[in-house]
Amino acid sequence: MKTLRTHFFKIISILLTIAVIVLGYLYLQARQGATLPAKADPVVAKLGKIMALPEGEQAQVTIIENAQAARARDAAFFATAAVGDRLIAYKQLLVLYDMKANKIKNIQTFGTKPPPGPTKTLTVALRYNGNEEARAKDLKQQMEAASPNYKIVEVAKSKATYPLDVIYVVNPARQEDAITLGQGLGGSPVVGELSPNEAPTDADVIIAFRDIK
Repeated sequence: MKTLRTHFFKIISILLTIAVIVLGYLYLQARQGATLPAKADPVVAKLGKIMALPEGEQAQVTIIENAQAARARDAAFFATAAVGDRLIAYKQLLVLYDMKANKIKNIQTFGTKPPPGPTKTLTVALRYNGNEEARAKDLKQQMEAASPNYKIVEVAKSKATYPLDVIYVVNPARQEDAITLGQGLGGSPVVGELSPNEAPTDADVIIAFRDIK
C-alpha cells in the first residue's frame, strides 16, 4: 500500500509539474501576442517601407478576392484593383496595395472621419506630383466639408518630386494645426523647410502629394 501511495503521489506531482509548464507557456504566448507591434503584419510592414502609416493602431488587412465586386461598391477607389491586392484599413486611412509589385494603387485619406478642424482659418495649398490632381481635389472637398476653417487657396502641380506625401509648415505659428492635419492624413510627415523646387506660397501650410501610380 505504501508503494502504491508513493507512486500515486509521484504521478500527481509529475502531472502538476506538466500543468504548470503548459500554463506558463500559454501565458508567455499570450503576453507576446498582446505586445506585438501594430506593424507586425508582413503586408503592413512592407507597405510601411514606402509610405508613412499611423502609429499605435492595428491595421485591418483584407485580400481582394473579387475585384469586380469591389468596383461595384466603389468604382473610383477600386478602379485598378485586381485579385490578390490588399486593402489596408485604418480609422482615417485606406490603402489599396499590390503586394507582389510593391505598388500603392490608391489611397483614401480620412477614412471614417476627418481630423478635428482648426479653431481659426487655416489656409492650405495643395501641390501634387504626376497624375494626382484628382486625389488633391478629392482631399480639398473632404477638408472643406470637414470644417469651414479649412480654406484651400490653391490646387496645382508641383515642380518638386516627393517619395511620400508631405506637409510643409509655411507659417510657423500654425505648426500645431499642421501636425493635427498630418495625423489625420495617415501620419504624413510635417516639415518646416520647403523643397528647393517647390514654389513659395502665402498659405499657412502646403500639402504635397507624391505620384502613387
